[in-house]
Amino acid sequence: MEPGNDTMEPGLGLILSPRQYFIHMNMSVLEQKKKLFKTVFFVIISLTLWMGFKLFRLQSIHHVEIIPLEDMDSQFINVTSQLLAQKFNFTIELKEKISLPQNVFDETRQQINAEKFLLELNPSPPKKTIFIYVTSKDLFVPSLPFVLSSADYKSRGIITSTFRLQKQNSLGLSPDKKTNEAHPEEIPSPRASKELIGERIFKTLLRGIGFISGLDLFSNCAMKSTNEVESLDLKSTDYCATDALLLSFTGLLKN
Repeated sequence: MEPGNDTMEPGLGLILSPRQYFIHMNMSVLEQKKKLFKTVFFVIISLTLWMGFKLFRLQSIHHVEIIPLEDMDSQFINVTSQLLAQKFNFTIELKEKISLPQNVFDETRQQINAEKFLLELNPSPPKKTIFIYVTSKDLFVPSLPFVLSSADYKSRGIITSTFRLQKQNSLGLSPDKKTNEAHPEEIPSPRASKELIGERIFKTLLRGIGFISGLDLFSNCAMKSTNEVESLDLKSTDYCATDALLLSFTGLLKN
C-alpha cells in the first residue's frame, strides 16, 4: 500500500484506504440521521399525545349565567357582562339575586367558604353552562386565608368577590397593618370606579372560565394566578398562544 493513500481512523488504531474511510464516514452520518429521525419522531408523537389529551379535556361552553348575591351592586356586573360578551361566543344571562346559604359563611372569619359554596349551589350542573356568582363578601378556601375568586371544574361554577377589588391598595389593609389578616379593616381610601371594578371582576373570571373549559391552571397570561389587586391590574386579558389555540377548537373565543 503506497504511502499517502491510507488514512488512520482516530480512536480505532486502524489503517483505512480512502474508499474504506469514505464508506465509514457515510455510515456514521447515516447513523446520526437515524438518531435525529428517532428524536424528532418521539417529539412529534409526544406533542400529538399531549395535544390530544388537552383536546379531550376541553369542554364547549355555550351559555353563562351570572348570579349576583343579594349584597351585590349590579352596576359592576353590567361592565363585566359587556367585557365577557366582547371576548367570548357564549350567551350571557343575568339572573335574579339570590340569598347566601348560611352554612357556607364562616361567622368567625366573616368570610364565605368558596369551595363549599360552589358545591352547595351546583351539585348537578348541566353541561356547556358556567355559573358565575358575584358577591361583595370576602372569600377564602381551606388552603388560603383569602381569594379574589375560585372556580370548581365539577360544579362548573365560579364565585368572585368585590370585597378587595373595590379598594385602591392591593390587599385592602389599613396603612398600619403589617400582616395579611383574614378580614381586613375597612379604610377610608378612595374607592375604585365601577369600570375598573368591572374589569377586575372580568380578569378574575378569565382564569375560571379557562379552567372549566379544560385549560391548565398552572399557566400564564390570562390564566396566571394572582391574589393581589395590583398584580391583577397588570394582568393580561389575553390567553397565551397555546391556550388560545386550544380554546379556538371549541369556538369559545371571538376573533
